[in-house]
Amino acid sequence: MKNKNLSKLLFLLTLFTIIFSVSGVATETTMYLFYSDSCPHCHDMLGFTNAMEEKYPDFKVKAFEMGDQNNQNLLFGMLEQYGEEYQGVPTYFFNGEYGVGYADSMSEGLESQISSCITNGCKDSVNMLSEELISYAEGSSAIAPKVDYVPGGGESGNSGKILFYVMLMLIGLGIIAVVRSKEEPETPKNAPKQNKPVKKGSKSSKKNK
Repeated sequence: MKNKNLSKLLFLLTLFTIIFSVSGVATETTMYLFYSDSCPHCHDMLGFTNAMEEKYPDFKVKAFEMGDQNNQNLLFGMLEQYGEEYQGVPTYFFNGEYGVGYADSMSEGLESQISSCITNGCKDSVNMLSEELISYAEGSSAIAPKVDYVPGGGESGNSGKILFYVMLMLIGLGIIAVVRSKEEPETPKNAPKQNKPVKKGSKSSKKNK
């Protein structure tokens, strides 16, 4: 009887382990992100992915700056094998899919995808690549630069900068107008009027006619 109970217990433990491993175990998942230091939207996305790495320890980002020729080769190699063309940065590969661009409106959908991948498993974004590209992509210690995530910064940040520059321009024009007004001489109120000079000989010439 004891052996039967022990066998049942072992069977239940094994079954529980299998179910747990399929449905509940967190799986580390990686996003491959290509960015440029001079790209504002890239910095917005880096801020977002930094926040996601802090929130989800099993989510990792490998970020490749486009100023490096090897990183460019990796990107164009991945695009070629995904059957896509270069459209700009940020460009990212995640869950076996390709994406380009970033706006704050995308953050909710991306986070949902990240959470789902961690819980249920994620497609490998580099398994379809050549061995050389896989070796470089997986072996690279490309770490995303730390950028603070400011919700709304991707869409309203640029308009805020434009408003700031417009205000500066208006202030500058106002200062120039004040300086010019001080430089122009003021005409006295009681200043005598100047009569036009009369040409000599004009009357005599009329009489002779």
